[in-house]
Amino acid sequence: MKRRKVQVPEVSLPEVRKEFSDKDRNMFSIGSVDTIIAYFQQGLKSLEKRDPAVETGFEELPEQEYTFEIYRAGGLKNACKIWIGTLVSQKNISYRDGDFDADDDSSINEWIHAGDNGFTMYLTGLMGEFGTNLYGSNLTTEDVARILWERFTLPLGC
Repeated sequence: MKRRKVQVPEVSLPEVRKEFSDKDRNMFSIGSVDTIIAYFQQGLKSLEKRDPAVETGFEELPEQEYTFEIYRAGGLKNACKIWIGTLVSQKNISYRDGDFDADDDSSINEWIHAGDNGFTMYLTGLMGEFGTNLYGSNLTTEDVARILWERFTLPLGC
């Protein structure tokens, strides 16, 4: 007897948990910094286009460290530094704004850690507004870039 062809619905497959390594988390942090830096660079360009009284500065320092500055009418409104810091075996994203020494990595406002839920990787903050869970946890890189940018530009009234 000949079998007739039947339309089979799509078979659902269970999600498979993944074991993320320290290397996976480190690479995720480094990639996230690249996205955050690109977001800040685009933001600086947009600020200067929108307001002729605004001037900005960006500098790439050695060892994956970056500084940003915003001036309005010649006065410094805010500066920040973003870099990769290491605690134990994991690289983390460090953020410092306000008055700081670009050569000193000992003081931070935000420390952002790569984590996972067994299926995907995410970022979570451990200090400041992040640490109070004001923004929640399991954030995307884009969420973190936006949150840090909003903090950085707050002195402009943006």
